Amino acid sequence: MSSQADPLAVRQLWGLAETPGRGPRARFDVHEIARAAVAMADRSGTSDVTLAAVAGSLGLATTALYRYVDSKETLVELMIDAALGEAPAVGSVTGWVDALWACYQEHSWLAQVPLTRAPRCPNAIDWMSGLVAALASDGHVDPVATALTLDVLVRGYAVLDVVASTEEPPSPEIMAEIARRHPVLAEGPSRPGSVRSMLDVAVRAVLTSTPPADART
Repeated sequence: MSSQADPLAVRQLWGLAETPGRGPRARFDVHEIARAAVAMADRSGTSDVTLAAVAGSLGLATTALYRYVDSKETLVELMIDAALGEAPAVGSVTGWVDALWACYQEHSWLAQVPLTRAPRCPNAIDWMSGLVAALASDGHVDPVATALTLDVLVRGYAVLDVVASTEEPPSPEIMAEIARRHPVLAEGPSRPGSVRSMLDVAVRAVLTSTPPADART
């Protein structure tokens, strides 16, 4: 990691930098800052999470928070990593999917945070490493690509779950017009089940379409 490219807070998560020694002794560390922001997002969503709000919840001046976090973008990175938590000790792909889905259920805002860069915080990397290891153990020929697909898939269905639980569906008139213009969308089961059950079907489809190497011979 480059000390010039990566924020100090991110480097601290990796144990590559200490809190600056100048000035008063730091009252908090980046983990505590992240947990405070996550708690705020869990209560009211990310729109209310600002540097000023997080600073206030910790009894700090906004300017003092900059000693820990240089920007809202960095704060969001810390929040995502804190919400994910330590990667689960699961040895199967389905166990990994279950664990990540549980994170999205506990922190619904996770699914709505825009992804603006590749993950670079430890927990997110550990999660991906665990999935790649599980896929490799099953003999998949391209575990990294499959892992990225599954990660995006779980996130996508988590978004659908949030929408299904918070947004009103289209009116009957619109639904009827969709069915008339696009009958292929009206075919199939009349009751497709929960978003989670649809995710399970999609995960099985991905794993079936990318069988282990020995199954291709």
